[in-house]
Amino acid sequence: MIVRFVKNPPAAPADTLVCVRDDGSEWSGDLSRAGVLPVLAARLVVESTLGWTDGWFGTLARGGEPDDTTTAARQSRLLAALLQAEQWGGASTPDAFRQKLEVSCSDEGVTAPALTDDQLARLRTELRAFGAIWRPLVAGRHHDVRW
Repeated sequence: MIVRFVKNPPAAPADTLVCVRDDGSEWSGDLSRAGVLPVLAARLVVESTLGWTDGWFGTLARGGEPDDTTTAARQSRLLAALLQAEQWGGASTPDAFRQKLEVSCSDEGVTAPALTDDQLARLRTELRAFGAIWRPLVAGRHHDVRW
C-alpha cells in the first residue's frame, strides 16, 4: 500500500491522507494537524518501525476501515501521542518513557507493548526523518511511504 501524506494550504482545516492499496482501491481522509507532524504520521512510523501489521494501517492495507478497536491500533495511538509530546517537551529517558507508556496504556485498558531501548531510539530517529521531509513541503506537495 502507498500511504500519501498531502500538505494542504495553511488556511485549510486539515491536510489529506490518501492510501492506495495493492489491489488499486483507495481510502482517503483528513489528516489532523496536531503539533509538528500529522498525528497519523507518527502512527505510521510506530506501526511500520515495530512491524505491527494488525494496527490502524495494517487494517487499512487489508481492505478494512481503519479504527482503534485492535489492541495494536490502540497501542500505536498511545505510543505515537507520547512520541509527539516529545517533539514539544524534549525526550525523556527510556525508562521514564516506558513508565509514561505504561500509565497511558493502563488508562486505556490495554497492555503496554514491550519496548526496548533500541526500538525507542529507532522510533525517535524515524520520526525525525519523517519530519525532515514533511516540514519543508509546500502546499500541494506530498510525501509517499510504502506500507
